[in-house]
Amino acid sequence: LKSGLRPRGPLRTAAEQAPGAASGALASMAEVLAFFGGIYNKIFAVPLPSLDVGEASKKICMSIVCALCIAPVLIIIGTFITGFNEKNSVCETRAIDEAEEVLFAVGNCQDSSAGAGELVYLTCDLDLATAEPPIPATGDFSAYTHVGVGLRTRVEMYQCIETKKTTTSQSGSGSNKKTTKTTTYSYAMGWASHHIDTSSFADREKANRACGPVTNPSWERDWMPMGSTERATSVNIGAFQLTGRLLSGIDVGAPLEDVPIPTTPRAWSRDRNT
Repeated sequence: LKSGLRPRGPLRTAAEQAPGAASGALASMAEVLAFFGGIYNKIFAVPLPSLDVGEASKKICMSIVCALCIAPVLIIIGTFITGFNEKNSVCETRAIDEAEEVLFAVGNCQDSSAGAGELVYLTCDLDLATAEPPIPATGDFSAYTHVGVGLRTRVEMYQCIETKKTTTSQSGSGSNKKTTKTTTYSYAMGWASHHIDTSSFADREKANRACGPVTNPSWERDWMPMGSTERATSVNIGAFQLTGRLLSGIDVGAPLEDVPIPTTPRAWSRDRNT
């Protein structure tokens, strides 16, 4: 494959002669277009729109040349990506098949000696009460600790949000064809997980009409931290213990409801159960 990609003398010679060949092709194409244009004029008695045949032919030829140059590169890259994905898929399938042949299925999760020294497979419930250590929340809610696999905190603030939308339209045809981009901005109050600076809004007057003449409050990190995900270091599953990579593979996206907050932090107020 490498030797086939090396540049050789004949390739350079052919490239040097390409302009002359391209000129001949352009002339032939122009004659063909002129011939069919004359027939069209005689049949329908309507002349064809004026067209710079040379310029149009050059654009067509340049498009063909670019396609011929880029296509081999895209084919090579596509082949490499396809081969890489296929290799991973085959290796993963083979690993699963081999594991199924040698694994030991644990019937009693409370028997810690089951499958000792073997690759074991078990289906049991996590004992979340054994998760260590308890995970504290952050910021003003640090008084609350969660016992479980992990705790994901998402912090949002209600503020005025700017939405940018760009549309593209075309008008005219041929050499008079124009492309116009139009950008519009809309504003509304909503929840965002980061601070939005109202001073950078493109249309402050429109923002004031939608959100009111207010400025988004600053994001105070000491009492309103950014979101984060914390995990326990270990948790039991029957008589077995999960740690490290096995534990990190467990999703912590389930929302917590009716979270018992001991005391309401400063500058915070309760809204029903939140």
